[in-house]
Amino acid sequence: MHLARLWAAGEVARLCAAHRFSEAMQLAVRYQLVTPVSGAVVLETQAQYQRAGLQPVPAESVPSVPEPSAGALLLLGLLLLAARRPSSTSTARARR
Repeated sequence: MHLARLWAAGEVARLCAAHRFSEAMQLAVRYQLVTPVSGAVVLETQAQYQRAGLQPVPAESVPSVPEPSAGALLLLGLLLLAARRPSSTSTARARR
């Protein structure tokens, strides 16, 4: 579904450039995209939805981006740190 949303985002941009805003808006709404021709309403409780006269979308239809774990971030940081440190052989060569 993520690839479909990426395609739809590009298609919405193309339709907007061609001044076909109604089609762009319909496509953005169908794929639940926030674009220059569409938006999103974020509410926290069912009562807020009822007051606004809105129906929440099913949770499984909402796109999400997985967050990296703390361990993965720590490992990435250590790898970057190791890559920045000059090796002892390159330091010795630079002194000569």
